[in-house]
Amino acid sequence: GGMGFHSGRAGDGNGNGGAGMGESSMSMAMAAAVDTSSLTLAREPAWTRGCVAVEALSVVLFQCRSLERILSEQVITLQGEPSTGAPLAQDQSAVNGVLAEFPGPHAVDAYWAKAAGDGGRELHYRQTKMGATLVARVGGKLPEAVASFRCVVEAALPGMYIWFDDASLHVTLRGLVDP
Repeated sequence: GGMGFHSGRAGDGNGNGGAGMGESSMSMAMAAAVDTSSLTLAREPAWTRGCVAVEALSVVLFQCRSLERILSEQVITLQGEPSTGAPLAQDQSAVNGVLAEFPGPHAVDAYWAKAAGDGGRELHYRQTKMGATLVARVGGKLPEAVASFRCVVEAALPGMYIWFDDASLHVTLRGLVDP
């Protein structure tokens, strides 16, 4: 998945998630965790406050999808001045499509069904899986809104999510090889 800010659901190490939380309790906790009224993530244009400057891209040969284990990395420094203009309409549309998948706390059950699937589990990202990808590294550059979101989720759902190492955080531009 796209953004690379993946978190795996905590559980038994086999990607089976934590136990003991009923569905209605989970829905209430998720609603509290995703009440982003105090965050600016979705309300502000992506090219304004909270944006992460990308000065280089990396071609990464990885051993796991989280990029916590890699075989090699070729860093490509970008040339020229960074763009300060608005993104292209098609790019804005793509981002808006992702954000629309979760319109707010009233959509918790639909979100949870997607998040609890195989692709949203820790094992999916940490198990051995070789491949190559083109990414922008963002570890150590987390926008304040993302860091705040982590705190909100941790407070509302302690131990339910496992955050990957900051050094492995990335934005995937394109998968290159996925055998």
